[in-house]
Amino acid sequence: MRRGPAIILLFVGLGIAGGLFSVWWNASLYRRSSEYWGGDGARLIRLGKQVELWELAAGPDADGEKATRTWGGQSYHAARRHDLSSAPGLIHLREALLADGEYDWTAMQPSESDNAEAGSPPEQRNGSAGASPSQAGASTSQPQYLLIFSDGSQQLEIWLVPEQRWLGRVRDGNEARLTLGSNAAGIKKYLEKVLPAIAN
Repeated sequence: MRRGPAIILLFVGLGIAGGLFSVWWNASLYRRSSEYWGGDGARLIRLGKQVELWELAAGPDADGEKATRTWGGQSYHAARRHDLSSAPGLIHLREALLADGEYDWTAMQPSESDNAEAGSPPEQRNGSAGASPSQAGASTSQPQYLLIFSDGSQQLEIWLVPEQRWLGRVRDGNEARLTLGSNAAGIKKYLEKVLPAIAN
């Protein structure tokens, strides 16, 4: 009679342990990117109801400041704006931006000059960490897109340069770059496929 309850408790315990492991495992898949995006930023990427993409052109917006943003001391404006909120495959773009395995974290090491700057995370120092050697001085390269996730009054803006394998955001006044890994080709392919479709 005692064996039955013991077996039940064993299976309950295994179920709880399996559930806890699953939670830990899933959290570990997004830990580093969540630190980069911040809690609110990660939530907006995953659940933000409004998703807009700007195709950028250099210079301020002739119609005013609303559609103008600044990166690396250079102004950019929205040459074209696209609503991706209902675009097919958007869930895959969200995942590509959130999963740790999609980024090249080996490029996050600070340079010697960065080490002199105390108190700022590696990806925020000089607004240039997160770049591979081939991307040195990428602050002078023109960003291609601005991807905007929003939900009510909350908004996250992501600068995208899939051609040169980096993205960036402005956080606490600092330009913070992150090097794209396997997601670079996927993001580029997705945008090339979806933009003509939603423009028609």
